[in-house]
Amino acid sequence: MNAYYERIIQLFSLPIYAFFIPLEIILAHFAHRHYYTLKETAVNIYLNLLAAGIDLLLRGGALIILYYFYGLHPKLINLPPAAYWVILLIGEDFLFWLEHFVDHHCRLFWA
Repeated sequence: MNAYYERIIQLFSLPIYAFFIPLEIILAHFAHRHYYTLKETAVNIYLNLLAAGIDLLLRGGALIILYYFYGLHPKLINLPPAAYWVILLIGEDFLFWLEHFVDHHCRLFWA
């Protein structure tokens, strides 16, 4: 799915989740059904914050690396724009494959 459409789905679905999950918690509490515990909720919040922090850290690192190589690009090769984009596409595809390979061979990244 296109990243644009995924973002639209997220923007519309998040308010729905933000309404129905607390409603479910409240209704379950009044019905004396314990679907959620405070400990599980705290762990879920912690893991989501940790994942968001790691994502922010990795994106910041990627931005620093991209900024560094942006400063080098005029000095390396003077390519026509079409060749530049083809090399960029192949390089990005290779890096995605490498990330996926590491994910499957290192438990830390798979988790």
